[in-house]
Amino acid sequence: MSFACASLADGDAADGHADFYTVLLMHADRLLSPLVPESDSTSWRRDLARIVPEKIYRRQPTDPTPNNWNLVAVAGEWMRTKAALPTRCPGSRPRSTARWSCSRRGACTGIPTIPMAYDHFARLWVLDLLDEGYRGRHAATLEELVERGVWTSLLMQSPWGELPCGGRSAHHQWNEAQQSVTFESWASRFAKRGDLAASGACKRAALLLHLPLDRWRRPSGELWVVKNRLDPARRHGYESVLIPFPVQSADGGDARDGVGARG
Repeated sequence: MSFACASLADGDAADGHADFYTVLLMHADRLLSPLVPESDSTSWRRDLARIVPEKIYRRQPTDPTPNNWNLVAVAGEWMRTKAALPTRCPGSRPRSTARWSCSRRGACTGIPTIPMAYDHFARLWVLDLLDEGYRGRHAATLEELVERGVWTSLLMQSPWGELPCGGRSAHHQWNEAQQSVTFESWASRFAKRGDLAASGACKRAALLLHLPLDRWRRPSGELWVVKNRLDPARRHGYESVLIPFPVQSADGGDARDGVGARG
């Protein structure tokens, strides 16, 4: 944790994927700080406060074509804002990214040109933003989009719990891990509304995901990135160009503990 926080703040995140790490480290900070000496948690916060989004994130809100990287970064910046840590990149505030999400509904509704993996990936981080308390001007629209999306995901889930195969990043473990977080979140949300049937459907869907994820757990505990059993050090196939192991294993396992994290 200490190494990860320092590396991120120094602009030295693995494989140039700094945009992905802030939100995971902020969740990890929340979970781990009560378990370690105060000097350690203070060190983590000091490094997390040193993050300068304009310098370390590869994708910036001023880019001509924002994408899902911006959503992950904004979820992290929102958590830094909540924790009263400096966040000096105006374009990374929830409002601007939410505006982009609302104006490009394909990111949350799955138009045919967007693979299911990335449709769900965008919804996951919008949901994280909302679950972490974002209540800005776009919150109502985003709530509608992610609720519509969870019903789509329930109807598309296979009997084994898997996300249907197809398109870029199919057969990646994080497809199932991100479904688990979504379904656990909505199980809680529907239960609070008193809709126990919908809550039960989401909880069942989340529990189903133990089956495909447990099949692909490595002896060391983390998941294989792709649904094969090749040594990740070989960087075989997709792993050579698209899915650096440190990034995707962190994203698949998730700092919120992947399966069952929001139960």
